[in-house]
Amino acid sequence: MIKRRDNHGLKLWRLPALLLLVLTLTVLPSSPVQAQVAPQKYYGGDGDGFTLLTSDKMTLDGALIVNSARYYGGSGDGFSLLTSDEMTLDGAFIVNSARYYGGSGDGFTLLTSDEMTLDGAIIANSARYYGGSDDGFTLLTSDEMTLDGSIIVNSARYYGGSDDGFTLLTSSEIPLSVPNRAPTVDAVALYESNRTITTTSITPQLEYAIKVSVTDLDQLFELSTVTVTLYYDANGIYDELEVPGTGNTQTAAILTLTVGGTPVWAIDPSASTTWTIEVGSSTQPTLTNTSGDFWFHFKPSRVATETADPAKWHIHAVADDGEATAAGYQDNRGMNWYGEFVTNTTDVTWTVVTAGTGFTDDVNEVTAIAITYIANGDYSASVKAADWDGAVGGAGAAIYDEIGDTLVAQEFSLMADTNATLPDAVQVLLAGTFVDETGTITLEAGDTTTTNTLWLKLADIFAEDVYSGSITYIIANR
Repeated sequence: MIKRRDNHGLKLWRLPALLLLVLTLTVLPSSPVQAQVAPQKYYGGDGDGFTLLTSDKMTLDGALIVNSARYYGGSGDGFSLLTSDEMTLDGAFIVNSARYYGGSGDGFTLLTSDEMTLDGAIIANSARYYGGSDDGFTLLTSDEMTLDGSIIVNSARYYGGSDDGFTLLTSSEIPLSVPNRAPTVDAVALYESNRTITTTSITPQLEYAIKVSVTDLDQLFELSTVTVTLYYDANGIYDELEVPGTGNTQTAAILTLTVGGTPVWAIDPSASTTWTIEVGSSTQPTLTNTSGDFWFHFKPSRVATETADPAKWHIHAVADDGEATAAGYQDNRGMNWYGEFVTNTTDVTWTVVTAGTGFTDDVNEVTAIAITYIANGDYSASVKAADWDGAVGGAGAAIYDEIGDTLVAQEFSLMADTNATLPDAVQVLLAGTFVDETGTITLEAGDTTTTNTLWLKLADIFAEDVYSGSITYIIANR
């Protein structure tokens, strides 16, 4: 049976009774008439507020029946007078010998331990929450009430803390203590830039996306950072203890999102590198959600190390809410070979060449051709030739001889080397000839050779003309 406190004070039902009093009156001149009444036990009510009530005529005041700090409840009928050592006040619950009252429709039915849980200051049973209104014990829907630490909260009105457990408190009278719930990293995956196709390998200088799926039951805006580390592992076996803490142009990139209304994206290394984080494509989810996908778009460096068995690249992701962190990973991604070169020489010119000459030191020689090779793994450098056209003779007027004899009229041939020493030079072929087969992974700046040299030889019979054509330098995986 419940009594309930509401905004209008106590509502109690008074028992009709007939009481026969036998009085002996003594009249004294100097004293008023007084009645002597036998002591009563007072439990609450209206009028004087303390009329003796039976258990079936009584309402619940807050979660407790209170009279001069005397607490009632805990027995079978829920309304027996208990001594202080028989009962404790715990949040909004009457507790005695581990017997819990509350959680049903009337808010005060005796429940077994499997029917009810004690959750802060709120009575909970099958996800039904009681508290938060003026009487402190109204059934609230989930959108009317939130659980905030051990405090009942509804429209910023706080109940609890006094003897009866349900006095309205101001924010300055009671602190909020909200236990943090750690985030989780639910999945980490590498995608092509379209976000629809997953991939197991990466090519430097192409755009990719890493999806990090995160859950935080305190909502995602509680996160401070989400960090992704993409790193090279020579033995190809993922080990969280090996995740690097700094970026490296050849072996690691650390992509960081500072979560907020205006997200801040960063990458390490960020200077003197071709690693990039594509800010315009990267996104964070709606931060008022409790879970979502963080998308990191990036382009790998030109010198992000090529993988050759057993080596692999791994992806390690961390979500940090300032108090706790969670990690996840995806391992065993491949890095494809990448190479490029830059030359300061776009035109090689022989001004005047005499027919029947060539392939001797300092004759028909062009040197100081500078070439910078950039690669993320072992590479070779080669050069190849083709027929040339004549201004007068037309297409194919000069015929390339890859043997180097130039015995037939209008034939020419080339030799090449990385320095200006003819004995070290190689015959240039139509399909290409290696001039260096020892190249290894480079720094971002690349490996530069400034002494590349070409030698030209002409047949004895060679028409006077201005000839033009191509000489092609090649960098290739080896």
